[in-house]
Amino acid sequence: MLTMPEEFCSSTFALPEQAKANLRATSLLFSDQIPVWVMVSPGRQLYANKERRRKSEKRKAVEPMSQKVEGLALDGEGQGEQAVNQMRGRGVNEQNRYRITLEVCSAVEGYFGPPDVAPVARVRPSSLVLIGAHGCLDNIDDDGNFIRDEAFIWRGKEVLRKAGTSARGLLAAWVKLRISLNKFCCEVS
Repeated sequence: MLTMPEEFCSSTFALPEQAKANLRATSLLFSDQIPVWVMVSPGRQLYANKERRRKSEKRKAVEPMSQKVEGLALDGEGQGEQAVNQMRGRGVNEQNRYRITLEVCSAVEGYFGPPDVAPVARVRPSSLVLIGAHGCLDNIDDDGNFIRDEAFIWRGKEVLRKAGTSARGLLAAWVKLRISLNKFCCEVS
């Protein structure tokens, strides 16, 4: 069994004797944040024929028309012109980028145990951190209600969430995805 030097214990811990007594039950915890930048592209957009940019033309791009009606794009005078789909790569900017952070956690248990017993490494539950309102998916049930009480301070304001109350659409798309994945997994197995 590993022992801690007396000088280290007394200078590091407020209660050195308790630290020594609980050394065997101590786990080493590690976490790592993995940032991923995701870009949301606008996809196909509807433009009038006169707005299409051809490779042979060296004209400036015209702003998309504001009114579009089922296959017709209306110009400022109300004249209809047949519209077409065209991809444009010019819509990419910093506003289309979002950071997603995966926080991966792991633990080593039994590191300070007897030398004849090998330590055990475990992967702990990880967190996916997204932009938006604070919410914890594992605290919202399939009906959209909070499972446990939650209290925290966000931007100087205390937020209280009571178990059994409605989450009012918080993480609704993620709850729906979780339900569909659970349903899919049950059908496959």
